[in-house]
Formats: sequence, C-alpha cells, structure tokens
Amino acid sequence: MEHMTLTDVDLEFLAEASVPDVKDRGRLKALLREDEDFRNAFLEDERTFRKVVLDREIFLRISPPLYFEILLRRARWELAGLSHTIERDALRKVAVFDAKEVAAPADVAKAPPSAITIATASIRVAIRP
Repeated sequence: MEHMTLTDVDLEFLAEASVPDVKDRGRLKALLREDEDFRNAFLEDERTFRKVVLDREIFLRISPPLYFEILLRRARWELAGLSHTIERDALRKVAVFDAKEVAAPADVAKAPPSAITIATASIRVAIRP
C-alpha cells in the first residue's frame, strides 16, 4: 500500500472500527501510519469491512482510496477461498476452475498507482451531487 497515503480521518476510522476502546488512540494511529504490516492487518479486519459495508454514509467520512482498498482486499480474500468461479450466459451457468487467476489481479500490493487512482476517481464522481 505504499502508493496510498492515509488521511488523519482514515487513520481515525481504522482505529475506531477495529479497536474502539483503545486507551492511546494517538499511539495506535502512529503505528498505523508507520507500520505497513500492522496497517494491513487493520485493512483486512472483519470489523473494518463490516463498518464499511454497513455504514450508508461511509463515503462522507473516509477517503475513496481507503474505501477501495478495504473492498479490494476483501474481494481478494473471498476469491482466495474459492476453487472456481461461475460464468453465466443467457441459458446456463458453468463452473470455471480459475479462482486463483481471477484473484491475482486483485493483489492490492501489486496494483499500480494508476489503477487505484482510476478506481477512486470513479467513486468521487459517483458521490458528487
């Protein structure tokens, strides 16, 4: 995630979503900013994902890059647990044993900054009045 900079609001969101009762929130936010492995654990945490998908106004509180990052990591995690994907046409469904190949492009750490920028730009456009 070296291509994405988290805002103070993003760090606050990650801290609140995953560890709401933390005593030293400032220290936690500093660790999230400085330690990539530590930050990745929060980005992949079930509580963080749930907060993102259940909060209808999350777009107003966190940056589009953070939103996209959390959803992309969840998709990658879900795809990694599958042995196949389902392809559909108008008449039938076919199991295709390609889950590992489908999940590979979702590797957040390897995503070029331009892909993140394009994805988050479309989110910003979609939420503007």
